[in-house]
Amino acid sequence: MLRRSTRKVALSLEGAEFLPYAREILAQESAARAALGLGRPIAVGTLRFAASSTFAQLHIAPLVPEFLRRNPGIKLDLRLSDTPFDLIEGSFDLALRSAALRSTTVASSAEGESCVPHPATSKSMACPAMWRNWLGIS
Repeated sequence: MLRRSTRKVALSLEGAEFLPYAREILAQESAARAALGLGRPIAVGTLRFAASSTFAQLHIAPLVPEFLRRNPGIKLDLRLSDTPFDLIEGSFDLALRSAALRSTTVASSAEGESCVPHPATSKSMACPAMWRNWLGIS
């Protein structure tokens, strides 16, 4: 397939004849992987997340390493504080707080946990059931 000399490597006649077939095989392999969803673009960007310190230490911190392993293109921007602050003005993608709701733009679960839905999400989602789904952890 190749002709080698001390100064260069070149295709042999047989190698030149085989090259188009080899390129087609590689193209078909790429198409097969794409059909299976392999090699899909990874999620990239910053996920701005707010939660109380205690809740985050108990429930979120154990999930972070696996989340980052599964989503290497995501950077987490965590705001962990027990001090009240404006969740809406903070431009968070995800927020977990345990406090009385004062805004109609915040959804609450039956367990009293609240979430600020991203504009692209539905307010009717049940917050506690979706955390692991959002984090991609089963």
